[in-house]
Amino acid sequence: MAAPARKPPTKVEIHVACENLKSLDLTSKSDPIAVCYMWDQGSKDYVEVGRTEWVKNARDVAFAKAIVCDYFFEESQEMQFRIHDVDDKNATLSKSDLIGVFNATLGSVVGAPGNQVKGEIQKTGTVTGNIKVTAEPVADSGQTLRVTFSAKKLDNKDFFGKSDPFLVISRLREAGDYIPTFKTDVVMDNLNPTWKTNTIPLAQLAAGDVQVPLRIECFDWDNDGSHDLIGVCEASVSEWMEPRAKAEGFPLINPEKKRKKKSYSNSGTLFIDVHELFRQYTFLDYVLGGSEIGLLTAIDFTGSNGVPSNPKSLHHIHPNGPMNQYETAISAVGSILAAYDSDKMFPVWGFGGKIGGTTSHCFPLNGNPSNPEVPGIEGIQQVYRSALAQVALSGPTFFTEIIRNAANICRAQPPVPPKYFILLIITDGVINDMMKTIAEIVGASSLPLSIVIVGVGDADFAAMDFLDADKGPLQSHGKAAVRDIVQFVPFRKYGVNNYAMLAKEVLAEIPDQFISYVRAMKIPPPQSPSTSTSTRP
Repeated sequence: MAAPARKPPTKVEIHVACENLKSLDLTSKSDPIAVCYMWDQGSKDYVEVGRTEWVKNARDVAFAKAIVCDYFFEESQEMQFRIHDVDDKNATLSKSDLIGVFNATLGSVVGAPGNQVKGEIQKTGTVTGNIKVTAEPVADSGQTLRVTFSAKKLDNKDFFGKSDPFLVISRLREAGDYIPTFKTDVVMDNLNPTWKTNTIPLAQLAAGDVQVPLRIECFDWDNDGSHDLIGVCEASVSEWMEPRAKAEGFPLINPEKKRKKKSYSNSGTLFIDVHELFRQYTFLDYVLGGSEIGLLTAIDFTGSNGVPSNPKSLHHIHPNGPMNQYETAISAVGSILAAYDSDKMFPVWGFGGKIGGTTSHCFPLNGNPSNPEVPGIEGIQQVYRSALAQVALSGPTFFTEIIRNAANICRAQPPVPPKYFILLIITDGVINDMMKTIAEIVGASSLPLSIVIVGVGDADFAAMDFLDADKGPLQSHGKAAVRDIVQFVPFRKYGVNNYAMLAKEVLAEIPDQFISYVRAMKIPPPQSPSTSTSTRP
């Protein structure tokens, strides 16, 4: 399966405040500026993404200028803040003195309480100040319009049959010209058309401004592309929302006909029915509002992994060497998801192993069935390594109980505020209970759950791609999955030395799956008042 295309990013504003900055000037306080860098995998170096304003003579400063950057949930996005003392606002950074640096991932800021992290600014191991970094979504209406256009008594432009009308909407730019922003479908052979109801982001249609002038042109479609203008009108989205837009409509004027005929009235009437203008919440809106992401981990203890004492085993632990594939997958995915869970306590199970001589397909690695949680990602690693010495590898590979257990945890959660769970299943083989697994996935598709499967080793994982449901929703006993909740990635595609790319692909679909859940459940972001005319997420 090809790697997913990089999702369009969400914009966030990074606000920086510093205290107790070390004075590098002999006779006055430092003149600080904060510069934000992001680690670039391609160049293997930090690249500047923005900087604050320059503030003269300040030991404590809350910079007014925010740094805007792109936010990708599925990427680590390592940031470095460098605080410089610049004596002249026109001077370059090369002529400044470095006060110190502070490192953090963007995910750790977004996922922190209050979307804010605090830390120490350091230079060569010495503390040179304190810093507070806060993340906020970029100010944007985020609003979406659901609207139906119709027309009456359009001019007929065809000799044989009736006009085939469609609309083109254009926005007035500051430069004084119009640029097209939306086009409807074509209604064939109809002088009184009603076009399909459309859902249009206000940012796309009118640059997020309900007052911006819009030109609506009605054309008669021609197969050769030489579409004939029927008529045109101008009205802003604000005017679309007035009662007269639906009741009386807007006359469509053909400039050429109006110029030639004194008795000309119009070439038809356009009616606009705005059903709602609502806020289309993003994944970031929910995270910044306080929604959490919980990690559930399930590890394959079937015999096909090989005896852990064998260096060729997928479960072999190298005391002073690289992590094995299981450890790498846990670290790659867990290091990102941990930032979005407040208590950092994570349930961990095994499956396909023998406990007390009996094969179990869902057992807690910490030995506590009533509370299988462990502290932090390192806790997952530790309990996994300990279990290798206590659990006998067995089989076969069954997912049913693991998925059912995760679904029960989701069902026990209150719907508001939404806590979303990611079940990470790491396995070396093909599922032996495929039909039952599909049934459990279909049953869990209405819950706040995504299932991420990482296939380790060299097995043939072709059957796993079926669970991805890229060609249509999974079905079981005549019931279709409400939404796609499974993502499968073979570990060998990236290997132990590129776990950042592994994590990126594994988690790429999570924001969309999260949003599909909260929209289906009509759950707005917590602590995030709507600015729309509707409560629809």
